Amino acid sequence: MRPIRVGFMGISANSESWKDAGAWANTAHMPYLLKSPYYQIVALCNSSVEAARAAIKFHRFPESTKAYGSPEDLVADIDIDLVVCSVNVKKHYDLIKPVLLAGKDAIVEWPLGASLEEAEELTLIAKEKGVKTAVVLQARFAPAVTKIREMLASGAIGNVLSSTFVGACNYHSGTEYVGVEYHMDISSGGNMVTIHYGHEIDALLHTLGEFKEFTPMLGIKRPYTKFLNKDGTVANLALLKTTPDQIMVQGEITGGAFVSSHFRGEIRLSCDDAFLQIGLYDPKVTILDHATDKVKVVRLPIDEMAEFPRENRNIARLYEAFAKGEDDNLVNFEKAVVRHRFLDEVFKGSAEKRIGKYKSTYSGQI
Repeated sequence: MRPIRVGFMGISANSESWKDAGAWANTAHMPYLLKSPYYQIVALCNSSVEAARAAIKFHRFPESTKAYGSPEDLVADIDIDLVVCSVNVKKHYDLIKPVLLAGKDAIVEWPLGASLEEAEELTLIAKEKGVKTAVVLQARFAPAVTKIREMLASGAIGNVLSSTFVGACNYHSGTEYVGVEYHMDISSGGNMVTIHYGHEIDALLHTLGEFKEFTPMLGIKRPYTKFLNKDGTVANLALLKTTPDQIMVQGEITGGAFVSSHFRGEIRLSCDDAFLQIGLYDPKVTILDHATDKVKVVRLPIDEMAEFPRENRNIARLYEAFAKGEDDNLVNFEKAVVRHRFLDEVFKGSAEKRIGKYKSTYSGQI
């Protein structure tokens, strides 16, 4: 079987660390794609042909890899089956719309669009063209998440009565490095609510069920952020922030359980992993048996993607599911619109001080 031929938007001639601006695709997507028997990267598309060529050279792609400077030129290539887009969310709509209109399959980083309206329009086009789509909400593929879903489905832990989710992200600590300024700008569509909280709450709602209704509360507790250059010098002493750094949402889900969630930006600790507080990596699942008062540690399956960087593992599982047609955990554009609707209501419900409600199924109508 011929591998899926990929045209990739967003692989940069940059540091291979995901923490550097514009380098997320380098560590979170590329390692798996380069080794997978299901995919072959045949073209790169960046802001210019020169930038694409620089990335090809930097990462030592084969000389046959094509370089493009616009989505229109990329999708005109008949040798491309799938376009992957991993760039700043502000650019998603303009880059992905030509892809869909050309009838190409597409995998897009989350969020799908910079607004609910953009996501809905892209989804309608995808449906009209009959293309296969996916959005990178990869937390659904985490071994701990899939194990808990299995345990719930089997009845091993009974009915869920309530759930509490507390998390934090490594941005919004008060001091950041240049390259993520857009996270502080509410008009960009990419912020702690849509990106970080969006990823985490999606895994929870995928596991337990959607909210019937909820009460949201957003706040900005650190109104200014200091930005540093890579060498530690100050680039901006106090950038005004218009995006929330405190998120609280609680309500009742469709199964009747109460869910409370609190997500926030925290002061960084001195540790090897910026995600120490939220346990993003190496999670443990434990169950307290009230009858015996004993705590059972649930054994998680061996990570079949352990050879790849940690940022790449769940995304690697997403790519495998896409190639094999396994849709249980995969988020297509239609499912992504549902998550956009929820987050849109989080913003609106908080601003208007009202209960949030959203349509948790996709009807194909805006």
